[in-house]
Amino acid sequence: MAADLTTLGVVAGTPAYMAPEQAAAHAEQVDERTDVFGLGAVLFEILTGRPPRGGSNVHAIIEDAVRRPVMRARQALPEVPAALDAVCAKALALAPGDRYPAAVDLAQEVQRYLADEPTTAFRESWTRQGARWARKHRTTVAVATAVGVLSLAVFVIGLFIRQRMESEALRREADAVAELYARTAVDAAEKLTPARAVRLAPHYA
Repeated sequence: MAADLTTLGVVAGTPAYMAPEQAAAHAEQVDERTDVFGLGAVLFEILTGRPPRGGSNVHAIIEDAVRRPVMRARQALPEVPAALDAVCAKALALAPGDRYPAAVDLAQEVQRYLADEPTTAFRESWTRQGARWARKHRTTVAVATAVGVLSLAVFVIGLFIRQRMESEALRREADAVAELYARTAVDAAEKLTPARAVRLAPHYA
């Protein structure tokens, strides 16, 4: 493959993995950030399964490396995690000053991702931050959820018992009133015996 060829002379390196300053043969600009670009190119291939650059011949690949930025890893493969896509893009920046200062910085970024920690290259939303916190504190979240559910259950049960007690109190009060009326009616009936009823009846001549 053309991407696997190495040109000798003015330009040295594997074209598909060359940093722009390396492809342009600017030796005075080659430093550790050039190595960062090379490592970023390897990371790109690990993530996507393809080299960061390709072309019909070596010269076309080199010309492309000098002028055009590498596509984002997620463009090549949408399944690439957003955080790693950002890390890879920073390592493969055209301008050396936009890359990680040293290879160790790139390595630490990858380690942060593997440890489920935020990377400096990717700005996370609060939802992602919350999801990470939940993953790291599964026990705390589980306990908090259980306590919340239990508290809700206690509240609902307490409310039910209170309503039932109030209903029973009202029922007892209604029964007492009904019993009072019943006793009053009985007393009145007992007082109005037949003899008394006769005495109370009007007399006609």
